[in-house]
Amino acid sequence: MARLLAAVLAILGLLPVANWIAGGHGAPWYSDRLDGWLSGGAIAIGAAVIASIAIRRWPHLWRDGLWTRVAVRWERGGIRADVGLAALVIAIGVVVAHAVLSARPLLIDEIIQVYQARIFATGRLWLPAPAHPEFTSSQHLLDWGGKVFGQFPAGGPALLALGTLVGAEWIVGPLASALCAFLFARLVRRVEPRPGTALAAVLLFAIAPFVVFLGASMMNHITTTAALLAAALALSRATSGSDARTSDAFFVGLALGVAAAIRPLDAAAFAIPTAAWLAWRGRHGRSHIKALLASGIGVFIPVSLLLAVNHAQTGDAFTFGYIAMWG
Repeated sequence: MARLLAAVLAILGLLPVANWIAGGHGAPWYSDRLDGWLSGGAIAIGAAVIASIAIRRWPHLWRDGLWTRVAVRWERGGIRADVGLAALVIAIGVVVAHAVLSARPLLIDEIIQVYQARIFATGRLWLPAPAHPEFTSSQHLLDWGGKVFGQFPAGGPALLALGTLVGAEWIVGPLASALCAFLFARLVRRVEPRPGTALAAVLLFAIAPFVVFLGASMMNHITTTAALLAAALALSRATSGSDARTSDAFFVGLALGVAAAIRPLDAAAFAIPTAAWLAWRGRHGRSHIKALLASGIGVFIPVSLLLAVNHAQTGDAFTFGYIAMWG
């Protein structure tokens, strides 16, 4: 069943479903991407075939059982091995951030989030509107009721502001990537009993080009992913026994709340089934009810701060900057 579900997800990920739904967004770039996937896949398969032939001809290149021995050593290494992996991810992220992305915000989304981060770093939530906005206006930047601020939810720029305070906004992404790798490794250790499979999954996630390049940027996807992985790990711990662990359930909610402060809809996609599961487990007794309530308190803390920032910026707690700008 697991393999069947994996195959279904892989196939759905390659299909242009958006183009089949009338009246909504489309994917006109699909044919170009499909060509890239096919050529890239052919290269990967070709490299694998060549590697297989080489190993068969020169068996000393890869000895039988080598991967199993490596995986067992990683398994026995425990948290130290996972910290070592996180250190490797930081190193890769720093190199990519500087050598490829010049340690600067390049996309307009990054630029505006860094702009907002620098506003936060001064202790303000917005700047007074200038007398001549034609010299400073930008896409994704609002001039709203005499206030200037970015359209993005406050959580992402708030984390970038930590980098602003130390003069290194570029470091936030690599640190978040390392945290993602560490949290994913801790989670996989709990849910995958086969060390070889677990290590392969961890490495695939940690050094996948998409994760590496996005994590080296100043976009808010990787910080959201770190928060969601923290929630998943805490949820695994909170629900692993017959009695729910209230402290872990609180951290489930707190991590989901942080994710909501960065990318609200992404967080909702995880929070709704999480809440449903915790509520369903509530029928087993008081400890599970307490866990559900604790998770709700955890969510409330960061979300309340997000709504307070919204109120200060747009005048309405439930009106985000991007809603004020785009409707």
